[in-house]
Amino acid sequence: MKTYGFSNSSTHPYHEFHRAGFILVSPWRIIENGYIRVKNGKIVELGRYRPKCAFPVDVSGDGDVQHNGAGSVKDYGSGVIIPALVNAHTHFELSALRSRIPFNLGFNGWVRELLVQRERCGKELLEREACKAMDESAATGTAFVGDISTLGITRDILTNRASGMPGHGNLDSWETDESKLDILNKRPWRHYRHNRRDESRFKTACYRDFHIKQQTELSGIFFQEYLGNEIPINVLKPFDFYSQSFINRRAFSLAGHAPHTTSPGLLRALKKQTLKHNLPFSIHLAESHDETEFITKGRGRWASFLEERGVDFSDWPLQSGSPVKYLDDIGVLDRDTLAVHLLNSDETDLDLIAKRNAIPVVCPRSNMNLHGKLPDLPLMLSYAQGILKPALGTDSLASTQSLNMFDEMAFVAKHYPQIRPSEILAMATVNGAQALGYGDVAGTLEVGKDARFIYIPLKHFNISNNKSGRKCQNRTLGYSHKGSDIENIIMEIITYHES
Repeated sequence: MKTYGFSNSSTHPYHEFHRAGFILVSPWRIIENGYIRVKNGKIVELGRYRPKCAFPVDVSGDGDVQHNGAGSVKDYGSGVIIPALVNAHTHFELSALRSRIPFNLGFNGWVRELLVQRERCGKELLEREACKAMDESAATGTAFVGDISTLGITRDILTNRASGMPGHGNLDSWETDESKLDILNKRPWRHYRHNRRDESRFKTACYRDFHIKQQTELSGIFFQEYLGNEIPINVLKPFDFYSQSFINRRAFSLAGHAPHTTSPGLLRALKKQTLKHNLPFSIHLAESHDETEFITKGRGRWASFLEERGVDFSDWPLQSGSPVKYLDDIGVLDRDTLAVHLLNSDETDLDLIAKRNAIPVVCPRSNMNLHGKLPDLPLMLSYAQGILKPALGTDSLASTQSLNMFDEMAFVAKHYPQIRPSEILAMATVNGAQALGYGDVAGTLEVGKDARFIYIPLKHFNISNNKSGRKCQNRTLGYSHKGSDIENIIMEIITYHES
């Protein structure tokens, strides 16, 4: 696992200047030899660096931060600064199941084994591995997540970390395949690095808010997931976590597991509460053949599985045209619904998703592992005027090899060669931020947004070597680059960790 430079400025009293060979403001906009000026955790200015700028710059390239009377300046080098990534769908609480469940069991068999293995792990191991997974996600450039928790483990971890309580994985360090990273942060504005043997390859700067005693700076929506028939009493009354302010850009919401596991009555109750509190609602949708068979015919392997577990589905309005149609029929599909997977959806389903302005979230590696097929991303992206803007997620470590969004983007690039690199990066940044309701503060590096970004040392890329492609003019900043130049840089970004 590699570590990427990641700035999460929050309450620093000075201005901070961050300069690099390229600033990728968005998947469609780039500044060569650019800088970002940050104050109080917000981007207040960005543009092209000139040697005679009014602010002094550390050009030594050693990764140190220098301070003067006006603020601090950091020159990262010849690489590229990009927006921090968004993992729109994952399950941290299943991280202890990494490599425990074979992928070739079929979906029904995989679910059965997941339940067995999760029970064997016990809460302590589930918590410890969830903590580790959260820290690994942050260390590989993810800043925002859409996390799903059935057992409530994620909420407990975040609540205890934010309050500084001990336990729940307060690790001094953790191991990866290549390095040991010091994660625990006890001092304000701590600057930490990859271990020294790799220091020449990686420049990592992490600024942390010392008011929050936690290892990770992950923000996002943390969904409490429900399934079955019973409507818990606490779903019918206001939860304390509903009214939590977006401290550290975090909020807690609700999710229904899937239309073939969660009754229509419970799904409507969950959806009613998320609408009331203006929060997104997440649900797995059209993921497996078992689901489609159950929804459209009311029988099959999944029906047998539910009967074994004592779930009465006799009053569910089954024999619908498709899982997507079923969800629409019960009134759950709307603009605040994250429709996760859509693996077994056709053009009619996607037309309905588009009509309701629902948000597709795809997890291609997980789909390939468990089902041997991929979602129709080209069809989603073909909708006029970007009506469908799919976001990218990793799913859990029970169904994929890592929670690294660079791995997910590289997989998409390999298996969908017809999709432009800019569209792939958009799925992992701006689309994901918009899906989770953070489009005004994350997803791009524009003035007014949070200063959360990653530095990637693409030292060997020379933009001037590219002679083909059409020009992409940015009149505001007064620079011009060919569209293919931007696409090539983004492809280098997506595949950097594989090189």
